[in-house]
Amino acid sequence: MAIDISPPPSVVDIVIAKDKSDEDLKLETSSIWTTWFDLLRESLQVELWHNVGGTDEPAFENSWANSVTAGVPPASFYKDPFDMVRLRGNINTGLTATTAFTLPLGYRPPYTVVQVAYNNNGGPGPGGANVFVTVNTDGTVVPTFSAGTDIWLDGISFRV
Repeated sequence: MAIDISPPPSVVDIVIAKDKSDEDLKLETSSIWTTWFDLLRESLQVELWHNVGGTDEPAFENSWANSVTAGVPPASFYKDPFDMVRLRGNINTGLTATTAFTLPLGYRPPYTVVQVAYNNNGGPGPGGANVFVTVNTDGTVVPTFSAGTDIWLDGISFRV
């Protein structure tokens, strides 16, 4: 038994059916759905990562900087089509409880967000410690930790 998963007819389909032949109807309906899918695809475009410290992007503050570890992406952020801001990268050389960088308007949470991140405890390999990364409503990103300074931002996300 075949199940028909085609969308139900719309008012446009019914008006077209009244005035068009079957062949014309298929072409009109096809173009309507193509247009709808084009609009949906355009509305779900994912923006590129914004690299902290890059041209026309937020600057690092309070001596924070990108880690120089090979293969690690720079500190960056983007907003997905569902208004989730996502962070990634590894930062270091800053002091605990100081602002690492400030997210621009449109990328700031409506409430303070505190998430647990990973810190390699000052050396490579296992043995890392948890870090609290606070993203305030003014956009400041503030890591708080007890040892080491390599802070992984991967996995930090929140809705705006």
